[in-house]
Amino acid sequence: MVDKKCIVTSFLRFQGKILLLQRSSKVGTYKGKWAGCSGYLEKDEDPFPRAVTEIQEELKISGVQITLII
Repeated sequence: MVDKKCIVTSFLRFQGKILLLQRSSKVGTYKGKWAGCSGYLEKDEDPFPRAVTEIQEELKISGVQITLII
């Protein structure tokens, strides 16, 4: 049986454009595929702060520039 893993994926929009990222050949899944900025959620973790953390770590974008749009 496969363990269930929760992830958060963010799509960033700036000046009418959407950022897509090509996944590294060094990751475990979907190597070379295009995606949003993603990361694993820990058990009972709130998705928005995790999304902000992943964006800051992977894209070097400050948290004050990030706005959640639903």
